[in-house]
Amino acid sequence: MAKELSQITDSDIAENFEKIRKNYSLYAKLNLKIKDKQGEVVPFVFNRVQRILWNTFLQDRNSGKLFRWYIVKSRQLGSTTWVLGLLYWLTTTSSTKNALVVAHQEGAAFAMGEKVQSMHLKTRPILRPSTRKMNRAEIHFANSLETAEKTGDIGLDSHIDVATADSKALGRSYTYQYALLTEFGIWPELGIDVADRMGALNAAIPKLPESVIIIETTAKGDNYAKDVWDDPDNGYRKIFISWLADDEYRHELAFENYFELSEDREHKYGDEVEESENIKLELAKWYPDESKSVLWLEHECMCRLSWRRTTIDSDFNGDRYKFKQEYPTTVQDAFTSSADGVFKYQRLAEMESEITLNNLNFNRFRYQHDKEEKRLDRKFYAAKHGHLHVYENPVAGATYVIGGDAAQGIQNGDDSSLVVLRLPSLVEVACFSDIIIPDEFAGIANYLGMLYNKALVGIEVNDKGGYSAVEKLQNEYFYPNLYYYSNPLDRARVGVVRYGWVTNAITRGIMISDLSELIDNNHIHINSKEIIKQLKTFVKGKDGKIAAAPGKHDDLVMALMIAVQMGRNIHLQKRMEVTKAPKNSPDYLIKQIEKKRRVMGGAYR
Repeated sequence: MAKELSQITDSDIAENFEKIRKNYSLYAKLNLKIKDKQGEVVPFVFNRVQRILWNTFLQDRNSGKLFRWYIVKSRQLGSTTWVLGLLYWLTTTSSTKNALVVAHQEGAAFAMGEKVQSMHLKTRPILRPSTRKMNRAEIHFANSLETAEKTGDIGLDSHIDVATADSKALGRSYTYQYALLTEFGIWPELGIDVADRMGALNAAIPKLPESVIIIETTAKGDNYAKDVWDDPDNGYRKIFISWLADDEYRHELAFENYFELSEDREHKYGDEVEESENIKLELAKWYPDESKSVLWLEHECMCRLSWRRTTIDSDFNGDRYKFKQEYPTTVQDAFTSSADGVFKYQRLAEMESEITLNNLNFNRFRYQHDKEEKRLDRKFYAAKHGHLHVYENPVAGATYVIGGDAAQGIQNGDDSSLVVLRLPSLVEVACFSDIIIPDEFAGIANYLGMLYNKALVGIEVNDKGGYSAVEKLQNEYFYPNLYYYSNPLDRARVGVVRYGWVTNAITRGIMISDLSELIDNNHIHINSKEIIKQLKTFVKGKDGKIAAAPGKHDDLVMALMIAVQMGRNIHLQKRMEVTKAPKNSPDYLIKQIEKKRRVMGGAYR
C-alpha cells in the first residue's frame, strides 16, 4: 500500500488484511489513533523508541524463547501507549486471546482501561471487532448473545482485563496469553507482596513462546523492583529507556554558544564530563547511524547537556537529583534515586563516592561461639566472607559505643546488626550483620565490646531477640558497660532501672532527625557501603511511617542510630538519678569495689 495514509480505503484494508494483522507497526499507523503531547488526536505512527521496541519484539518473538520483558524508562517516551496498543492488536486480530493489564492502584488501572477503550472506539469500523461488554475494567471482544444464538458465531471471544496489583483474584478470571505490569517500581512501596503477585500471574499465563509478559516502570529507588532487574536468571530481557532516546529533549546550540563542562561533583550540575560520557553511550544506542560521526556525537551531546541544565533550573529548582529521578541517564540513576527518601540522596551519594575514592581496605572476621574459650584473641578469626567488618582496630584510651538491633535468628528472617562508633568524632570503626540466634549475638556484642575498650553497648529491646540478647549480656556474660535507662513510671519503686535501648514514637523521631542532621552537616563518618545502601532505602511510606522500603532491611541503620544516640548523649549515663545501680553496670562494680575496701580497711586493691 504505497498510498498516502488519508487515501487508504476500506477496500485496501480488506485486500491487505493478512499483512496488516501480522504487522503491528503498519496496523497502528492505519487503525489506531492517540493523543500526542499537544493533545491532538493523530494516527499512531511509531516514534524512535517505539520503532526500536517493535524491531526488538520481532526478534524475540521469532526466537522461539519465552517472551519476557522488563522496561525501566524515563517519563513521557510513549512506551506505555506502545504496549497497550500491542495488547489491543494481539487480542483483536486473533480469536480467544486474553490480555491482562495490572496497575499499582485503582485510579491508574481505570486510566489504562479508558485508554484501551479510547483506542477501540477510534479504530476503523472495518477493523473494529464487536464487543459484548465494555467498561473501565474489562473489554470482551465477542458478538452479542442474541447474535451468537441466531448465527452460532461467537466472534473473537477475546478479553482485555484491568486489575490492581493488590487484587486477591489477580490472574484467576481466565487463562491469559499477554500481560502488562505498569509502574512496577511502586508496588513494593504500597506494601504489596510482589513475589506472591508474580506467582499468581505466572500461574495464569502458560509458559508458551506466544505468551507475552511485559513489566514497565519508572524506577522508585532501591527496592524489590531493582532486585528483579538485577536477577540475571529470571528470564526477563532488561530494557532501559533513558531520556536521551527522545528527539525533543535537546536545545539546538550554535558552536559559539558551547559552554565549558563542570568536572566538580559538588557543582550545581554535577560532574558534566562524566555525564557527557554516559550521554554519548546512550546516544550511540538510540542513534546508531548518526553517532558514527564524531562531530554529530559531540554536537548532540552539547545540545543535550544544554537542555539538561535548563530543565534542572526551571523544572527542579536547581536540584539535579530530582531531575535524575524523572530523567535518568543510566539505569543506575533510575534505581538509586527515590523521591520518598528520608535522608538526602545527594549527601548519601557523596558519602558513597568518598568510600569508593578512598578505596578503603577492611578486614573481615567470623565469630567463634565457644563458651569454654574466653580469650579475646581467640573469639574472632579472619574469614574472606566474614560478617564482621573492621575498618579501624581498637585504639588504646579511645571511647567507643556499640548500637545493636537484634532479631530472632530465624532462617530467611531479619539480620541482627551491630555498629561500633569511635567518640567523639562519630567514626564507624566496625559493623556486623547476619542472621544469628540471640545467644550468639550476645556473645559477639560482649567480646566486640571488650575489644573496643569495654565500649558502652546498647541493644534495642523492643522484641524477643533483643530482649533475650540483653538478658544474656547481663546475666551470663556480666558485661561491665551495658546501657541502661530509668523509666519515669518506675521511679516510685526505689532503684528500678532497665537494660537495653527502647525505641518508641518519640525516640524514633529523635533518632532519625539527629542522624539526618549529622549526615547533612558531614558530622559523622560512615565506612560501610551496606549502611549507605540501607540509608538510601529508608523512606516515608504512604501511611506516613518512616522505615525501610518494603522488601528492604534497616537493621544496620537502627543499630547506627542507637550508637549515635549513646555517642551524643553518653554524659546522661553519668547523671541518672538511681539509688541502686543495676547489677554489673559500671556504677555497680565501682560500689562493689568501694564496699570491699571498707570491709578490708582500705587494704583491697
